Amino acid sequence: MSAPRRTKIVVASTGVVLVLAIGALLFVLLRTTEEDRVAEAVDRFVTAVDTEDQAGILDALCGAEAASLTGDDDFDPAYNGHTSGSPREREIAGVRIDGDVAAARLTRPGQPPTTLYLLRENGGWKVCAPAAERFAGA
Repeated sequence: MSAPRRTKIVVASTGVVLVLAIGALLFVLLRTTEEDRVAEAVDRFVTAVDTEDQAGILDALCGAEAASLTGDDDFDPAYNGHTSGSPREREIAGVRIDGDVAAARLTRPGQPPTTLYLLRENGGWKVCAPAAERFAGA
């Protein structure tokens, strides 16, 4: 086999392997389900609460909840959080979705499980207690 032909085969084989690797990576990255997105939203919220990250908490809440929190007499817009706490152990499971509302069960060691409700808002999931009223699976 001549050297130019061997080079073409190596280049073609490398191209095929590269395309397959990129395809596999995209498959893994894009297979995230809506249930996964709900669980991630709950996890971001719980982490923000655990670390006292006020901006993170507000970002994780739906507009109605964030407005009620910022409208509270105790709210200090200058407070940007201690972010000194550390996330505590938890399990997020039992994710259920009904249209634009969802529910997820949060369990922590030594505490009874609690259900958090979420609302799909601006293309993302936000923790939103009022969504419980709209959740048919409650």
